[in-house]
Amino acid sequence: MIAYNFFDAHNHLADRQFDGSRKVVLSECAALGIVCVVNSTRPSDWPRVSELASTSASIIPTYGVHPWFALEGSKLALQQLRELLLDRTSTVGEIGLDYSRRDVDRVLQKSLFTAQLSIAAYLNRCVSIHCVKAWGDMMALLRGNDRPQCGFLLHSFKGPVDSIAPLARLGAYFSIAESNFPPNDENKEAMTRRLAVLRAIPGDRLLLETDATGDTSANGITGTVVPSSLVSLYHRVALLRGENREKMQHEINENAARLFGVIDQG
Repeated sequence: MIAYNFFDAHNHLADRQFDGSRKVVLSECAALGIVCVVNSTRPSDWPRVSELASTSASIIPTYGVHPWFALEGSKLALQQLRELLLDRTSTVGEIGLDYSRRDVDRVLQKSLFTAQLSIAAYLNRCVSIHCVKAWGDMMALLRGNDRPQCGFLLHSFKGPVDSIAPLARLGAYFSIAESNFPPNDENKEAMTRRLAVLRAIPGDRLLLETDATGDTSANGITGTVVPSSLVSLYHRVALLRGENREKMQHEINENAARLFGVIDQG
């Protein structure tokens, strides 16, 4: 079991953008007691994620093929995925559907998502899911296929709010990212929607993430987003939900232990 204070449910710390700062970032995480779920997006990421996980018990490796790279989800890649998941600490992700990308065939996205979900269900491993403009098909695929008994994670969840209850009944946990609430966001309508989503998530299904990629241009946050940014996110989310931060932190960490199955709170 890993003792921890904070849990970053989704980041990309193995990305090459972190090559110059990774040691410092890991040192900060160790000092703060942060466990990181480090995601991949394509098979070429998998060796880096595996190597990083071998250096620290506070890294949970996550392997999968993101919908942006669906063309790389070959039969060989899926076999390699199964082999990587023989390590009982490993989980599946980042996988999903993204219909904002017109250059990636939707049928191929659905087929690859279903194949990876099936592997996760068979091995009962948590899945980190990316979903953009595809909630109808995502709900249908989750309902129509076997799912991991431990549950699955909807990463950087932004709604729709009326999907929360039915998704939770299917086993969903909902991860809120730092980019969900960018500072100085002037879009009041979007902020109102995101607050409604945040406050509708049951406490026993809430997780937090940095989605740290080392590339701040992708998330609308000024300054570098690293796992240590998570501590301030815990404070901000507690304030926005009107909850006691320590109580919320304890519940989030219990959720993480239950969903990922290989960790425990310190």
